[in-house]
Amino acid sequence: ANSDTFVRRVHQVREARASENLCREGRICRVRCMYKFAHLSDIHVGAFRHPTLQNLLLEAFNKALEICIERKLDFIVVSGELFDSNIPDMALANQAVRKLRELRDEGIGVYVVYGSHDFSPTQASIIDILESAGLFYKVTKGEVVKGKLQLKFVTDRKTGAKLVGISGRKSGIEKEYFEILDNDSLEKEQGFKIFVFHGAVTEYKPAFISEAESFPISNLPKAFQYYAAGHIHDRTEGKLPGYECIQYPGTLFAGDYRDLEENASGRERGFFIVSFDDKVRDVEFVKISVCDYALVQYDATDKNVV
Repeated sequence: ANSDTFVRRVHQVREARASENLCREGRICRVRCMYKFAHLSDIHVGAFRHPTLQNLLLEAFNKALEICIERKLDFIVVSGELFDSNIPDMALANQAVRKLRELRDEGIGVYVVYGSHDFSPTQASIIDILESAGLFYKVTKGEVVKGKLQLKFVTDRKTGAKLVGISGRKSGIEKEYFEILDNDSLEKEQGFKIFVFHGAVTEYKPAFISEAESFPISNLPKAFQYYAAGHIHDRTEGKLPGYECIQYPGTLFAGDYRDLEENASGRERGFFIVSFDDKVRDVEFVKISVCDYALVQYDATDKNVV
């Protein structure tokens, strides 16, 4: 009897060790299969006329990309307004391009959509030129078939993530694309999916742009793991039924003087780093700060220009 008990005990120990090894291997597999991407938006390279502000904006952009390189991210998503116009100041654009080349050299893919500022209806934007040069990929390929806009996914070769999206256009014209979007085909696609777009979702539209064009969340396809949004300059994070992770990182530095005033009032700027496997596991907001601010307010009541 004692011999049988000993044998059973040996088997139990072996089984426990085997189970422990399987768990350890599983944990290692999960760690190895965890990927990360950055989500930036509304960078506006080329905004502002003053050289100091232009340089601070570029510094913020460079700082963000350096973090992406240091943390060995798998890819980057830019949801519109990388540049402040479709043909920006070439000296400023050149500095931004140098940093984008570093990403390419590091094997970090960049996926973009137009914003309303850098959009070109003739595909003659700086965005198109840089895509032709192999510095990034637009995820807006598609065609209208029988009155429905059918988009084609772009698959990131390193992670298998599938990206697709709609660009922003002047005066909110992109709203028309959302209204004819073939959501059924997008929702049926399997895998980890990211929908990239530049526009204001009505449910998250801030008061200061209350009169601006927007579209309801119901225009977006459901069943995507991440919605990489742009256009709203203040960081906004949301979750609605069928739409798990709706993220506006906001502007990286500033695109106008209202943004600068918000910064001086304590608004934090930065971008998201998203960890994922078959679903989003974590969304981290990475703060970017390149200067100090002093907000000076004057009461101009009953004052005139004399």
